[in-house]
Amino acid sequence: MAYRDMVGELGQDKEIWEEGARGKFHKKRAFDPFRYALVLVDEFQNYLPEQLMVLKVCVSPRTEAMLYIGDMAQRVHLGTITSWSDVGEDIDDARSVRMDKVYRNTKNILRYIGSLGYDVLIPDGLREGRPVVEKVVENKEEEMCVVREIIADKDEGSVGILARSESALTAYRDVFGGCENVYVMTMRESQGLEFECVIIIGDDQEYIAADAQSGLDEELSSAKARIDRDIYYIALTRAMNKLFIIKCG
Repeated sequence: MAYRDMVGELGQDKEIWEEGARGKFHKKRAFDPFRYALVLVDEFQNYLPEQLMVLKVCVSPRTEAMLYIGDMAQRVHLGTITSWSDVGEDIDDARSVRMDKVYRNTKNILRYIGSLGYDVLIPDGLREGRPVVEKVVENKEEEMCVVREIIADKDEGSVGILARSESALTAYRDVFGGCENVYVMTMRESQGLEFECVIIIGDDQEYIAADAQSGLDEELSSAKARIDRDIYYIALTRAMNKLFIIKCG
């Protein structure tokens, strides 16, 4: 691999015993390269190309076996891999396994997600479920009251309180940090998880406006907008049974 030839091998110095003349052993330091028969990368779309290349250096030249698991359409960070050519891979149909999407959500949740412009298929056999609830509040205090009312329902099961920014969650961590089955986290942190009930809080418009004022160039701003949209999709699809969207008006 050209990258391995360029950076050399990765490994660590370690002490080993070496047999010398007349059967005597002596201790010496030697370089022990990392060699793995297989490297599995979960949620590979959230890695920088440089990080994936470093992992490839650690694969045994005998196997050169890398297994990537994830979805390049669900990136949550800028600068992460955008195509296989970024890491010198050419993964054709014979080398890839495409899994049919398994929907954990109800039909009503998927209909709502589709109404926002996401490409969503609604397979037969899904539960209808409860309608998605959108509620507009005037301030953060009212927002907190609505969340308290939802969580007071003992039938909710696990509840995820999700927001784009960490700052929007500070008060919720203080109030619900010790509550069983209530999880307060950013939308990024929720990737790969699922909850009986999801409550999405925070003002998307304020979040987007702040980015627009940060002086990003057009290409970077467009890339960030795509990632923001993917992150919101991730948050919406964490809900298995109930979904609440609370917006500050």
